Amino acid sequence: MRSRGRFADADLEGVRYESLDAAEIEARWPGWTVPAHYRGLYEPDAGYLYSERCVAAYRRVALAAGAELLTDTAVLGIEAKRGLTVKTSRGEFAAGKIVVSAGAWFKSLEPSVKLPVRALRKVVGWFEADERLFRAGAMPGFTFGGPSGGYYGFPSIGGAGVKIGRHDGGRPWQPGERFEPFGAYPEDEADLRAALREFLPGAEGRLIHGAACKYELSPDDQFIVDAHPEFPGVLLAGGFSGHGFKFASAIGEALAEWTESGIPPARPSAVLAFPLLVGNRSFNPIRRSFTHEQP
Repeated sequence: MRSRGRFADADLEGVRYESLDAAEIEARWPGWTVPAHYRGLYEPDAGYLYSERCVAAYRRVALAAGAELLTDTAVLGIEAKRGLTVKTSRGEFAAGKIVVSAGAWFKSLEPSVKLPVRALRKVVGWFEADERLFRAGAMPGFTFGGPSGGYYGFPSIGGAGVKIGRHDGGRPWQPGERFEPFGAYPEDEADLRAALREFLPGAEGRLIHGAACKYELSPDDQFIVDAHPEFPGVLLAGGFSGHGFKFASAIGEALAEWTESGIPPARPSAVLAFPLLVGNRSFNPIRRSFTHEQP
């Protein structure tokens, strides 16, 4: 809510929005308490995705197209000897081309794949709130930031409570380490409550549910999409930094086209409102990132 960069980005891409001062925000959405010097950017055309339904739809389409989904199958490594071989916990698979999008598990594929991606444990919580102020339809999805951190969230959908998560911070995690559930650390709930208390006091009710998840952070929070520098036919997609899911369809389409044509797209879809990091076209260090040590 404080950054002028978002206004400039919206103007550059022709995004329709309203610029609101603190008093206007609080008048339109009475559940907010906003510092007087803040400004807000409201996008009337924005929304949110039901992620589980999206994943289910992806599965249905893939299966209908003849794909075989190997769930609960660990990828152990990739070899490029007389073609491409993917070693898994259920045997080896040969292919002419491969797309690798390992998320927070990229570290487990080293040394065959090495990206500057840091895995972090993150948490989200759903809190009991005044439904008159915070139900879906009465309040939009939101992001805000300040000295205490950057946060994002959603209204109470179907009475599930206001969902809130912290975009910065988090605890380092590596594949193979124990992944602690929500509540394992005092700050899991405390940080979320502190943000609600400051900005959305009417939503700081009983904790209904908490969950832990994983981020895969690139050095600059931008996506990394590129061809493997040593293995022809291998494309890599990672570093989605907590905001990749909503672009999954566009990124997937771009990777499919690249796989079939062998030509990297300059920009995969008109729906992307920022330059995608494809090869050396818009991010020169990306090739070198494969051999850099993880920061």
